[in-house]
Amino acid sequence: MPLPRGCSSPPQFVRCIVLARSFLRSALALLVSSLIAASPIVCAPPAHKPAFVASETPESPKADCELASARGDIEHVIYIQFSHVHFTRDTPNVPSDVEQMPHLLRFLENNGTLLTNHHTAPTSLPVSNALTALTGLYTERHASTFSSAPSYWTTSLGASPVKSNSTLSVSEENKHAAAPWVPFTRAGCNVGVVAVAKMSLENTGKDILNIFGANSLEAALSADPSTVMQAVAQLQGIAIHCATGNSVCSLGIPDLLPDEPRGYQGFNVLFGHKNVTPMISPNAPLLDLDGKAISDAKGTPGFPGFAAISASQSLAYVAAMQEHGVPVTFASISDAHQTRGGTAIFGPGEAGYVAQLRMNDEAFDKFVARLAADDINQNNTLFVVTSDEGEHFTGGVPSPATCDGINVPCTYAKLGETLWSHSAAPEINATFLGLVGPGINVKGVEEDIWSDHADIRPTMMALLGLKDDYTTQGRALTEVFHEWALPKGVRESGEEFLKVAQAYKRINAPLAELGLTSLHISNAATASDEPKHNNLEQQLVVIAALRDDLSAAMANLLNASAFHGRPISEPEARQLVRSANDLIEYVKLLAANGW
Repeated sequence: MPLPRGCSSPPQFVRCIVLARSFLRSALALLVSSLIAASPIVCAPPAHKPAFVASETPESPKADCELASARGDIEHVIYIQFSHVHFTRDTPNVPSDVEQMPHLLRFLENNGTLLTNHHTAPTSLPVSNALTALTGLYTERHASTFSSAPSYWTTSLGASPVKSNSTLSVSEENKHAAAPWVPFTRAGCNVGVVAVAKMSLENTGKDILNIFGANSLEAALSADPSTVMQAVAQLQGIAIHCATGNSVCSLGIPDLLPDEPRGYQGFNVLFGHKNVTPMISPNAPLLDLDGKAISDAKGTPGFPGFAAISASQSLAYVAAMQEHGVPVTFASISDAHQTRGGTAIFGPGEAGYVAQLRMNDEAFDKFVARLAADDINQNNTLFVVTSDEGEHFTGGVPSPATCDGINVPCTYAKLGETLWSHSAAPEINATFLGLVGPGINVKGVEEDIWSDHADIRPTMMALLGLKDDYTTQGRALTEVFHEWALPKGVRESGEEFLKVAQAYKRINAPLAELGLTSLHISNAATASDEPKHNNLEQQLVVIAALRDDLSAAMANLLNASAFHGRPISEPEARQLVRSANDLIEYVKLLAANGW
């Protein structure tokens, strides 16, 4: 889309944006018409508010786990999320967190691709980032209460059941989002959860009342101060969501998801250590990977706590689930930058910090060896490994100055605290994504592919041959796929899919080019006098609307290609990429001139 005549001068900017939007809408109307004529896929509304895909014919739930990867060789899925683990170094002499976990690093490098130009959601909160990775939706689709308060997926935190929670609405307000486990359980696969946000019970208040009822034994256990910690250990943090009729959940309760767009009846769930362990460790107490019974800090058998669960404990749950009929697992590992439970903060290279990273690595090594003995490995398993976000240590300089933490421990006169910055800070927003398994190329460390947490979900779904009931805000990272593993629509698109996908991320990802440039403009507007401030903010509103129109068309096309077999043509790709480039140039022009 060429710039309208006369749009090279700053004073004409707003008029030009409006005119450009008119041109773009006309071009998109033609594109949408061609899409409707060529495919039954329903076009999505703006990408910041994805739509349920209502045109799909409902499928009957599967009796056995039937993942539909390209060659049918993915039989297991293992998703591991570390908390605040860095790929890059915080201190030049001290190896990074990932460097201090060599077994993990070698596993990812030697068997798959480790993406290091990977990013979090824009506001860096652990739960928000976890939700972005789980759903493929950015933070603006997460209500603040849903993102930050500890609660289960369908628990409301306000006065009314759903409305006050303003949950992860996808197309209709006041509706819960399609849950991350649903495509798997519909495919006949049980899904295990270990300490992952929103997928298991997280409190002994409303979660318990919502799931078990006020008159239940669970509610009585949670309400009594003398037994409330027992309730935490027995009921929180662990869950298995089962396929229909699966024996693992024969003693479970109905998995109630009333807002699922295609319904969700006949599925059961097990909540908590006391209900899960009889199914995954039927003959003995569940042991961690070091042979110790899993318990909380006071020795109560059960879930150790979200901030206290170690790699040895978390991965032991995963291994036991995988060994006992739960082929899809999502697990989180608590922060190594703090003591278990978060009572003290470590600086880079401190002895306690180095020791916990070493324990993480040893646990991962034992975990992989145990799985291999069960014939669960990179030849039949999709491994996804990431970190929710990073953090910035503000405790001063280390002593001695040349300490490396490995041979010479670092100490700090002032430990300070972890600085939580909820904005675009590279040491917090930059993270990593490791992918290993059938269909993934062995590329080792890959620095050139820009990606973020929203891309994890569509990448997994594309590899597994599954799809969600909504259009995500990410895109499948097909650059790391083997040619034979590409979805039909992507393969037939040739280079056009990647051209559109990369342009889409440039304009739609909050921490990519357009987003960061817009943030720069917004910051400048805040420091300006009132007329200039209002003018800049008004122009940003227009830019955002133009971006929404364009990214919606791009998201729809990418989704149709990755999940519905429709190739992207060269004219379609050329039009959309040119429009994205023009929009970015508009925003750069605004930033450069500061009007």
